[in-house]
Amino acid sequence: MEFRQLQSFAALVECRSFSKVANELYISQPTVSTHIRNLEKELGTKLVIRSTHSVDITDKGMELYDFAVNVLERRDKLMKHWSEDEKNVVKLGASTIPSAYLVPDIIKGFSKKNPDVRIMLDQTDSALVIEGVKKGKYDVGFSGMKTEEAGLIFTPVYDDEMVLITPNDDEFKAWESRQITADDLKNLPFLRREEGSGSQSTADGILEKMGLNPDEINEAGKVSNQDSLKKLVSSGIGVAFISECVVSEEVKRGELLSFDIPGFDTKRSLYMVTLKDEGAGSGAKAFAEYVINE
Repeated sequence: MEFRQLQSFAALVECRSFSKVANELYISQPTVSTHIRNLEKELGTKLVIRSTHSVDITDKGMELYDFAVNVLERRDKLMKHWSEDEKNVVKLGASTIPSAYLVPDIIKGFSKKNPDVRIMLDQTDSALVIEGVKKGKYDVGFSGMKTEEAGLIFTPVYDDEMVLITPNDDEFKAWESRQITADDLKNLPFLRREEGSGSQSTADGILEKMGLNPDEINEAGKVSNQDSLKKLVSSGIGVAFISECVVSEEVKRGELLSFDIPGFDTKRSLYMVTLKDEGAGSGAKAFAEYVINE
């Protein structure tokens, strides 16, 4: 028993005409007949007596009509409730850097202006943020990289700077008085982020611009988050590219050394990711507009 079958039957009881039901529900008359026939087959009883000039409903049919009206009303009420609830919920997906250094201030400012809208935030990597927006898991995403995915809009919302971090030891302190070259980096042990990380994608791009193949560098290991990456570099396990904003405190405390790469573009954009279509709820639309306008 399906909603559409009950809908066709309830409309038939009220209209007493197969053609009128077809016009009212924007389906074909044979489809209406199929719905009624399938209900009768499933329930094992005659629901409709159809003659040349009239459509009569059996007693069992009238019992089913009362049931169908009740079910359809409850369905409509539930759908309306869910629809209203969705308007006031914004599901966000954010990669590591945006979720820690960008999104909290955005949520704080937006919530002051829209206290009735609830924010749900999920932190994951950039690739999964983009996939989540594409598949409807997230209304709005924040990513450290962009792709050419059809149907998605990538709006730059923040300029990020990548730096090279090293242990604070005598070997790397000597670098502070000169420019870093590709020869300095090609044999160093590099700590890398996991697949799907926007930071790692940018880091690989920097290495390529310097004439180094990211797949051929000396990899000391893969790390799933920025905090672990910083601690491993500080302990001397390797070096890494990372967002400047992430390491400012550790550099001030002398736990790490941070280096720019002169002559190479180490900037990247952080993006807000949204769908091109107009299917987002009012809360999600208001949130995206706030990010763009503030």
